[in-house]
Amino acid sequence: MPYTYTSDPTPARVQEPPFGYRVNPFPDEGLVRRTHTLRGEFVVLESDLATLYGVDLPTLHQQVDRHASRFPGHTLFQLSAEEVEALPVTVRRHVGEAPRAFTAAGVLMLACVVGSERAVAISVRIMALFVRMRQVLVSNQDLLLRLERLGQRSGEGMDIASTLNDLEQIFSPTLRN
Repeated sequence: MPYTYTSDPTPARVQEPPFGYRVNPFPDEGLVRRTHTLRGEFVVLESDLATLYGVDLPTLHQQVDRHASRFPGHTLFQLSAEEVEALPVTVRRHVGEAPRAFTAAGVLMLACVVGSERAVAISVRIMALFVRMRQVLVSNQDLLLRLERLGQRSGEGMDIASTLNDLEQIFSPTLRN
């Protein structure tokens, strides 16, 4: 007997998974990989900003040099040899000898100097990412403080202390470079 297709006016039911949906705290993975923590600041390297903003690196250098008064010390800094060495190998391959890192204020100022709509849109996304990273960092600090208090209250419980030590390593607020 052949199967006959009918149009059913009721929509199909979607089966929800028995587990909850996992929400990624950083939905913009491409920007996360280009963000680093140096000197206690969230920064983006100049080579990554040039790529994101759609300009070549010499043009970016020219714009920064031309508008040097707009970039005081807290907006960008030059990486030391030790800081370059601490970067992941995949990042080190793409940076020059003495790359510059732009802080949040530097990212915004550079977008204004470059002046393209793309640069402005990317800088807004980077700023939102920096805000989210700070929120996660603060929440991790609070969690670590609570774990430390719990560990102090446990006193002589060695199993609890070693478990807390493992948890502290898992929830460490240091972000990967």
